[in-house]
Amino acid sequence: VCKNLQHLDLHCCNGYSERGVMELVRGCIKLQNIVISENSRRVVTPLAGLIWEHLRPGLEISVEPCELGYDILS
Repeated sequence: VCKNLQHLDLHCCNGYSERGVMELVRGCIKLQNIVISENSRRVVTPLAGLIWEHLRPGLEISVEPCELGYDILS
């Protein structure tokens, strides 16, 4: 885990899970911001967001639209 990671942008990525992001939140002690996509709402529950914020007080979780046809992992 990258302990110095401060920003994590997943908003146009597929294939990540709530559990995977949870492990990053736990291990990345300097994490300040996570960007997820509107589409990830089916993957990331509101409860997970609350847990992430509890583990990392001050963590900002942003939800961004992902443009159609743009996916870096496809």
